[in-house]
Amino acid sequence: MSSSNGKRPTGVRPPVKRQCTIFLAISLITACSGAPPQKATAQGGASLQQLDRSLRTLSENVNDAVAQVVAKSLASGAPNNDNAVTTAGRQVGSGVFVSDDGLLLTNAHVVVAASSLEVVVANRRGQERARRSVLGSPPRIYPARVVGIDLETDLALLKVDGAKTSYLRFGDSDRLSPGQVVLAFGSPLGLAGSVSMGVISSRARQLAPESPVVFIQTDAAINPGNSGGPLVDLQGRIVGINTLIVTQSGGNEGIGFAVPSNIVRTVFEQLRDNGFVTRGIIGAVVQTITPELAEALGLPQKWGVLVSDVLPGSPAEAVGLEPGDIILSLRDKLMENARQFNVNVYGYRVGDRIELRVRGGDGERTVRVPVVERLDVLDRLILTAKPDENLVARLNVLAFDLTPDIARLIPGLRNPDGVLVVRVAEGGPLTPGDVILQINGTPTSDLADLNAELSRIPEESSVVATVERGSLVRYVLLEN
Repeated sequence: MSSSNGKRPTGVRPPVKRQCTIFLAISLITACSGAPPQKATAQGGASLQQLDRSLRTLSENVNDAVAQVVAKSLASGAPNNDNAVTTAGRQVGSGVFVSDDGLLLTNAHVVVAASSLEVVVANRRGQERARRSVLGSPPRIYPARVVGIDLETDLALLKVDGAKTSYLRFGDSDRLSPGQVVLAFGSPLGLAGSVSMGVISSRARQLAPESPVVFIQTDAAINPGNSGGPLVDLQGRIVGINTLIVTQSGGNEGIGFAVPSNIVRTVFEQLRDNGFVTRGIIGAVVQTITPELAEALGLPQKWGVLVSDVLPGSPAEAVGLEPGDIILSLRDKLMENARQFNVNVYGYRVGDRIELRVRGGDGERTVRVPVVERLDVLDRLILTAKPDENLVARLNVLAFDLTPDIARLIPGLRNPDGVLVVRVAEGGPLTPGDVILQINGTPTSDLADLNAELSRIPEESSVVATVERGSLVRYVLLEN
């Protein structure tokens, strides 16, 4: 999420201001304790030395579990991400080991569409820290394979065979507070073993209005190449996975985002156990109650969560939820708006039951709603895509034959034959979920037909696709 509107002046400034601020804060604390000035200064100096030792030890321990991830031979048409460093078909990001058997977490956008992966690990194990070279020994390089990818949270799990490294444990991201000190580790701009320090700016930042995914916002310096590295607390626990930045210059401007560790842990466990992530729904569509909505509908309260629709055959329908019901609480947690409700439901796994307190026409009642799997057909297909089979180079899209098994998973589909588009280049005329039925009036029942027809059309000629989109058929100009 970056855009370049100009370059920031380069140069290195010593961090005098931050050091002075820390020293001033410690001095004030000791002064307020009633200690004499000389004793207060000595206490402040000792506190700074203790802080320095603690941060150095923490950085050493965490960096032993952090690696650089190199994705090679990116396929043509692979998604580009401004938060990874991409050069000459190579994409460099970061990762963190989360087990003693070589399981490493990183960002999906670092590894997706790569034909091979390498993990670069600092060669520090077995060496006394006091006797290590400043520059370090040459790093160790291991091949890696993908265990699973979750595009929705932008997380991926890799297996690095043969790597003997430290690993980090997860902290509780729900317990974070604004102002809490955190450190970001990784390979910004390819500079392996880097660490930056900052604070939690917000523990739950939603970047899209209806998205159930929330991020930790931090001012710890995060730059392209940090993607997939850990954000840790002062106990060295993972509280987030650094994922993206908002910037006008292309570099760090103090607005970085990490996937919270409580979401990361759930995704990690499912990728480790199953190789994919299943997510749940209960089948209730909700919206936030506003004063205007409450007045017009005669609702008993001017805030909260209103059920606007209940999907047929869903668990919500089975337990008796109806449009017009007000959801008061979820497992004793007061529900103040639809965003809060959706974020909370997002954290439950398929098979769980969610206890809701509901107010309806017959008064208040408590229901226990089972969570069922939400089908993400396109995401599942993307993870199985092979560039040499599924890339339609002329259209710069990834696509699959619309088989009967796939067609059954797409509600409202009118045509059983065609080519299903699952990923498109940014700004292209097609959208994920489109089914290409014809090219310039010629039927295309599968990828072979589509590629054959495209090859017969001269490069300078117009190309029009007949597409089914959202159960409606339309003509889409692809080339002119």
